[in-house]
Amino acid sequence: MPPQEQQVPVPQQRSYVLIIGVPTLLLLVGVYAYMKYFQTQIPIMSVMVEQKQSQTSQPTPTISIIDVATSTPSNLVTLFAVADSGTTTSEREWTTYAIWRKVGNHKSEVLATVGAVGEFAYPSTMQLSPDHHYLAIGLESKLDVLDLVTGSLKTIFLPKSVVGNGVAFSPDSTHVAVSDGSEYTPPENGSALYSVDVRSGERTALYTSSTTQEFAEAVAWRSDGNIILSYRVPKGSGPTIYTYFSPVDNQLHQLGSSPVLDHPSSSGKYFVMARAIAADPCQQGEMGASDAATGISMVDPIASTTVVSYVPANEIVDHIEYSPDETHILFGTHSVSACKTDTKQQMIEQYWTLPIVANAQPTRVVSVDEVHTQWKKPNIQIMNGGIVDPPAWTNNEWGLAYDGKPLVLAKSSVSPIGSFFVQ
Repeated sequence: MPPQEQQVPVPQQRSYVLIIGVPTLLLLVGVYAYMKYFQTQIPIMSVMVEQKQSQTSQPTPTISIIDVATSTPSNLVTLFAVADSGTTTSEREWTTYAIWRKVGNHKSEVLATVGAVGEFAYPSTMQLSPDHHYLAIGLESKLDVLDLVTGSLKTIFLPKSVVGNGVAFSPDSTHVAVSDGSEYTPPENGSALYSVDVRSGERTALYTSSTTQEFAEAVAWRSDGNIILSYRVPKGSGPTIYTYFSPVDNQLHQLGSSPVLDHPSSSGKYFVMARAIAADPCQQGEMGASDAATGISMVDPIASTTVVSYVPANEIVDHIEYSPDETHILFGTHSVSACKTDTKQQMIEQYWTLPIVANAQPTRVVSVDEVHTQWKKPNIQIMNGGIVDPPAWTNNEWGLAYDGKPLVLAKSSVSPIGSFFVQ
């Protein structure tokens, strides 16, 4: 029987592996964790790298963008649409839009072009998902989704009639609510409300109807599963009438109409209800003074609860917007009598913030920009026309501004789609 070999320990080698291997392993784990965090928290940044690796697949717009921002926060992401070209047929004009993205002070990049003959596109039908991963693009003939991480553009929904006027993402950004049928399609065509999987395109019919005027636009998909919808009577020009689809009984329910019930929050949790309505002489429309609220309540109309109210004395309430976390509102007020004698008189606007909690009182705001900064809410403004300083910008009369400073300029109309700060 051959002798067994003795196992000779090698303490120096083990010590070396222990000393070198553990720190290396920890480093690799740390890098992996950071990259996962980076991809989760800043998906918009990662796509810039992916797109540069496949420049040949990117569309070439006909309208160029001039980047003029020099002091924009590096973590500000702005998506915007530029009317790039158009085709006129015997029926109508079809506009093609280029979808752009700007990150901080980096050069703007074009992500996609949408809209062709038979595919009416407009920036108001473009909706950013809550996690900023997807952009839903509602065209008349189809619903497209642009993946902002991979850069892919695909069709996920083909309607029997036409895509409704708006779409709403589910809170987890995995589905969109969209209607097949709009205010302008014949009622005999019927209409249906669908839930569509963003990735697979699988659709589930939620509700069908013999009329198209009950849910022409998906407004918001609440965390409780209810979907806020709206339509107008008369078509496209009358008051906005709000309804909601309930997953409990799979039925539609009426909520109310503007201007009494209006300004839903992004999540659909809150609406602004006017306590009283008065003609605002400072806001003149084609039919005369516009109706406006002289007092407001923050309500959850589905739960039939009023959270907080504010009724100023003899003043109009306007310019209502929510904080990103929907815990506060910002609004303006001006006197009802400010413009009665002279409709050209410049109204004096005062601004306030109001917590959406019971018995809260408003706080006077000195600077709206400071409120946006505190809320970490990008203040993107449309800046169209009259740009003459410096002279090189004169021919680029459309653009966007951030906190009043030019961000991008173009020779065609520019419309904001969405903006946000990455963490």
